[in-house]
Amino acid sequence: MALRGELEGLSYILNAFVVQSWFGTEIPRERVGEVRRFFEEAKGWGDDIGDASRISAKSDDELLGLLKGMAKYERTVATGIPTPVLDHVIANPPQTWGIELRRKFSDLRWHVYLLDSDAERMNQNYQITFTVPKICPIGDPMADRAQALFASHQSIVQSYTKRADILLQKVHAVIDELQ
Repeated sequence: MALRGELEGLSYILNAFVVQSWFGTEIPRERVGEVRRFFEEAKGWGDDIGDASRISAKSDDELLGLLKGMAKYERTVATGIPTPVLDHVIANPPQTWGIELRRKFSDLRWHVYLLDSDAERMNQNYQITFTVPKICPIGDPMADRAQALFASHQSIVQSYTKRADILLQKVHAVIDELQ
């Protein structure tokens, strides 16, 4: 089914983004499954991660330690996520779908929209950061504006990351419904 394929691709993209956002940080133990899934599925999606099979075979503690020891991945820009099949299915749902399943798919689409909106805000804010100098002399009024702008961008990056994680969990739930 095309919808399932699109959702599985979306799951991998979101999973890669979320796992990369955890590099250099301590993540909750209950999320180690996402990390393992990323390394197990990488080759199937065309990502060449050298020791992916060896990494995914590590124990939970080893895997969490590995991620914590990796260099922090700093995201500055983002992209929206096109979901043409999902959009079509929501517009023309199968007659066999009940109202609850339709709601879950509509909710999923809403979260895709929110992530796309955050991506647009993130990119616009990033472009604005080029309008101010990163280093200003002490006492320069531009220094406060620059700091506020960089803090705002960092806040949007965090929002995008949280929203991607929420969307990932919703995608998993909907894929489970399709089985």
